[in-house]
Amino acid sequence: MSVMMVGHLGELALSSTAIAISLSVARGVSNELGAGNPQKARLAVYAVVSLAVTEAIAVSTTLFASRHVFGYIFSDDEEVVDYVTNMAPLLCGLVMRLVV
Repeated sequence: MSVMMVGHLGELALSSTAIAISLSVARGVSNELGAGNPQKARLAVYAVVSLAVTEAIAVSTTLFASRHVFGYIFSDDEEVVDYVTNMAPLLCGLVMRLVV
């Protein structure tokens, strides 16, 4: 139910979705461990880690590929666009470092 209600939160939707997924996985893993199924719990953890790595790769690749036009979201000033273009690879590395 909490995942379905995330759409009504506006700007908080992304962080709320991550929290909801984390809580769902934690509950699922603890249920499987409590039921004596460590292999199913391991599979659930592998699935979530794979999803997180795939999402990080997609976000980093998209940001890196659009780094020359991404700055225009913030300003039309060429100096701002150049700063964003220069900082985008650092942000891509940070996203990948946080996940991997």
